[in-house]
Amino acid sequence: AYGGRGADDTYCRIIRLLLKDSRTQVNARDSSGRTALMLACESGRGERARLLLRLGGAHESIADEDGQTAMDIARQSK
Repeated sequence: AYGGRGADDTYCRIIRLLLKDSRTQVNARDSSGRTALMLACESGRGERARLLLRLGGAHESIADEDGQTAMDIARQSK
């Protein structure tokens, strides 16, 4: 089903593939200053966040335009 465990596995495979490419900018920001790590935390997808941190070297300390870090966003998403 969409959004279920199978979908998360697919996204994790995609993340792994992207992180193997040296051109991938894991700490790139969107128009609100959010990174992929922040979006993973917001969605409550812990495995995606772990991959970005462990394999991609995502920086936890980056803040978005509202001053929130990935940890702040994860706390609010619970």
